[in-house]
Amino acid sequence: PGRTAATVAMVTTRRQAARLEDEGGASKRSRSRSKSRASRKGSTKTKKTPAKKRSPSNVQQQPEYEFFGPLVGPLGIVVGLPAVMYGLYGFCGKHGCVSLFPFESPKPQLPETLLSLEGFLVYLGWILAVALLHICLPANVKPGVTLTNGKQLQYRMNGLLVYVVILALLSAGYFGYDPSIFGYVYDHFVELITASVLTTLLFSVVLYAASFRSKAVLCAKGGNTGSTIYDFFIGRELNPRLGKFDFKEFCELYPGLIGWVVIDLAMACKQYEVHGYVTNSMAMVCLFH
Repeated sequence: PGRTAATVAMVTTRRQAARLEDEGGASKRSRSRSKSRASRKGSTKTKKTPAKKRSPSNVQQQPEYEFFGPLVGPLGIVVGLPAVMYGLYGFCGKHGCVSLFPFESPKPQLPETLLSLEGFLVYLGWILAVALLHICLPANVKPGVTLTNGKQLQYRMNGLLVYVVILALLSAGYFGYDPSIFGYVYDHFVELITASVLTTLLFSVVLYAASFRSKAVLCAKGGNTGSTIYDFFIGRELNPRLGKFDFKEFCELYPGLIGWVVIDLAMACKQYEVHGYVTNSMAMVCLFH
């Protein structure tokens, strides 16, 4: 019994010692873990995250071009459209016209006079007459969109009235004065084409140069790319004006579109003068325009 009690006491003592050792090792391991966590937190706080690179705000974005720009499309249209007008006259006129079925093409012919002072005066007189009607006739003044500078331009809208007045004046001249007045457009058509091409080119150059007169000029978003030919083609200044007279609105809505109808009617009158009747195709062209 004595040996048994001693053995039991010894075993109990060893178990207690082992338990203490385990508890001591666990406490040491927990302390080391907490220290490592603290060190990791400290390193995380002290570590600086690299700043993201920001693109400077003054760097201009890559411009987006339309019309197959910045060179091929603008040059093709500026040079190609006048060439097409001369070509249509050369391949289809008094000397004959291109036939598709069967294909036949006459030798292109242009009149001897391509440019004349009289043609220039007639063309400029037409532009000035339409401009005076636009300025003097009654109009509805409509506000435009709000621009990026906060301004809102006013526009005189009287295109339909100008159109009706011009048709009335031309009709009075045809029926009351001389029916052959419309024949001038047909007889001097190439001279008028040349006058319009040169006048338009000169006017476009003036407007493009005028857009650099001040840094305060509001430029069009698509016409300020830095490409000279493309900006010249699109139009650099957003709203070129002389006082309240808006050049862009006038050129787009008045002399060109109204003049298109006047040319059609002049050709129909010339056809009637020569043949004594107006063909169905000519009548349809005048009607659709």
